[in-house]
Amino acid sequence: MNVSKNLNDHNDKINKIFNLIKLKNWNGLKKIILENDDFNYNIKDSSNIYLIEYLVLFNQIDIIKLLFKNDIRIDIIDENNQSLLYNIIKFLMTCHSLDLILTK
Repeated sequence: MNVSKNLNDHNDKINKIFNLIKLKNWNGLKKIILENDDFNYNIKDSSNIYLIEYLVLFNQIDIIKLLFKNDIRIDIIDENNQSLLYNIIKFLMTCHSLDLILTK
């Protein structure tokens, strides 16, 4: 029974984390991370997107730094077989490309 409760608590925390991201409630997410430093944040949502991928996408540098203290993995591969670094470069290049098009 205790294992089941722990699993439910773990799943509830994951759901809460991804709901906070959906709401873009970054302060709420920081609070959870600061209060739960023993939690494994190498987690994915129901779409198989890692927490750190969302944080990179939304440019949440402060939260990423917090997670580095919790040994979050950065050697992840997404569902398209691309690394986190690849996606960072891809999004940066997209922004630069957009700037070039807008100034043309």
